[in-house]
Amino acid sequence: MRILCVPIAVLLACASLPQLAVAQWWNPQAQWQKPGEPAPNIVYTGAHIELASVAIQNALQSADFKKLERMHEEFLALEQSGGNGRHLLSAFERAFQSSFPRQDAQVLKKVFSDWNAALPQSGLRRAAEAWMWHTLAWKARGGGFASEVSPEAFKLFRSHLERAARGLQESQAPGKASPLWYSAAIAVAGSLGEIPAVLDGMFDEGAKRFPRHLPIYSARLNYLLPQWGGDYARVDDFIRAAVRRTQGTEGTVFYKTLYARVHESYHGSAFFRETKASWRLMKHAFLDELAQAPSDDTLNAFAAMACIAQDRETTAQVLAELGTRANLGAGMQDVSTEVCQEFAKGGR
Repeated sequence: MRILCVPIAVLLACASLPQLAVAQWWNPQAQWQKPGEPAPNIVYTGAHIELASVAIQNALQSADFKKLERMHEEFLALEQSGGNGRHLLSAFERAFQSSFPRQDAQVLKKVFSDWNAALPQSGLRRAAEAWMWHTLAWKARGGGFASEVSPEAFKLFRSHLERAARGLQESQAPGKASPLWYSAAIAVAGSLGEIPAVLDGMFDEGAKRFPRHLPIYSARLNYLLPQWGGDYARVDDFIRAAVRRTQGTEGTVFYKTLYARVHESYHGSAFFRETKASWRLMKHAFLDELAQAPSDDTLNAFAAMACIAQDRETTAQVLAELGTRANLGAGMQDVSTEVCQEFAKGGR
């Protein structure tokens, strides 16, 4: 794979890439045009996904099910169009995984009972409900080793997961119209300990129908990690296959994005030595993403990974581009802005 040697400053000048003008009716921070003016061009970033996630959580809390359905419909259309905004739909999984663990079980069950009464044919509800039962299962089990979990907790864990699996099975017709059904199905089946062939079948079907929906890839990737009995060779094979599947529309971006998921679960100080991740390919992927959608989030992640890879030149270059906007290491234990700035100067 050929490495693109494009200066960061040139990439950032690519802000004139095609942008999609869409009224962000769900976004309280949206800038509205004045009467007679054209709709503003919107460059969707990670910040928009986070705003959408908050909007989804608020809609769940206020039982505004029509808003949830409309957001899902519009975000799915953006994803299928393949342009700017194509990753907004992932805000739903982010909202579920952020909100459900904090909610009381009875409150959650009441939300889904009301949703079912209001919109009984909703496929989105079935996928969301599966995520709810998946969350309750893991809350009952806890995060400790299996030897530390009581028989009662294990019984409840499995009961909740089986409830989620039944709901997904019963809702295949409406549910499979959304990629959220597939990411939930993989997460539930993996937690139930289904064999790899079952998970692969779910993933292959989902990725074929919705090749741009990153959470489907992340859900399957999770059960290839060493923590789940996998290994980094299988992780690398999966990520490279994901890049081949999506390269026509995403470039090589999935390489860095999926390996970022691997890094989130990694515990150690030698990521590029102990896994099969290639810094050469990851750097290429970061440059691909910056060419498509320049953002400070991507630059900060780029600088952090360059620092972890001990690429002093790239670390210094990206930090210089960021200047005072540098904010490295969010969610990472082995990197920080200060450490990487010192490394870029030759301090370690």
